[in-house]
Amino acid sequence: MKKKSKVTSIFTKRLKKSKPNLYILEEPTIGLHTTDCKKLISLLHKLVDGGNSVIVIEHDIDIIAEADFLFELGPKGGKDGGKVICKGTVKKITSHSKSQTAPFLKKSFLTNNL
Repeated sequence: MKKKSKVTSIFTKRLKKSKPNLYILEEPTIGLHTTDCKKLISLLHKLVDGGNSVIVIEHDIDIIAEADFLFELGPKGGKDGGKVICKGTVKKITSHSKSQTAPFLKKSFLTNNL
């Protein structure tokens, strides 16, 4: 958990810089509590609002649902994966017939918008 706090500290300090940056995060939610994931979502929005670009490789549906643009890769892992199944906004992905993520995004919207 100490490592995650250090990463948050680095991002927070960089928010004050004027030069935009590109951040690439792989599975940043691993080991985080739900409340920490919400803080991460807020931090990612601040980074983007500050003119930065953020690429996140993630399986957490709450993080995925916050994306401006998605690339869904698959259909499986390893030699059977790595193909772009669908791409677009969250709304577009939820209506894509081949998306394996769409049902979870739809469920997330229903749960979070009640």
